[in-house]
Amino acid sequence: MFGDAGDDGTDILTGGDGADIFVITQDSTDTITDLNVSEDKLQITDLLELPLNIDVSDYSAIETYLNEAFHITDGHIKINDQDIATYGADSSFNSNDINAITAGDSISLIYQEHEYHLIIDE
Repeated sequence: MFGDAGDDGTDILTGGDGADIFVITQDSTDTITDLNVSEDKLQITDLLELPLNIDVSDYSAIETYLNEAFHITDGHIKINDQDIATYGADSSFNSNDINAITAGDSISLIYQEHEYHLIIDE
């Protein structure tokens, strides 16, 4: 995996072939050049602050919250309508081998060492 820190803290992240874990933090909006949702994961532990009414050990409540708050749209990856990353032209959102984005496509997010699979809604 390769990363290039920009002057403003914005990083350009490239995973290359194979499965990658992209660590997204609060210090900037990073660009992932080649996100592949069938293999890659986004680590959002340092980024996400859960609402006070959600216990960090309640995996079901966290997954429900993430499904409501997480969106991929128009080149942007967002939580609660705030950009957390952008993605490049070499990105692939086909996780179910149909060769098009469908209702069955998903992305993996890691929060507090637990993996969540969320539906893509581009």
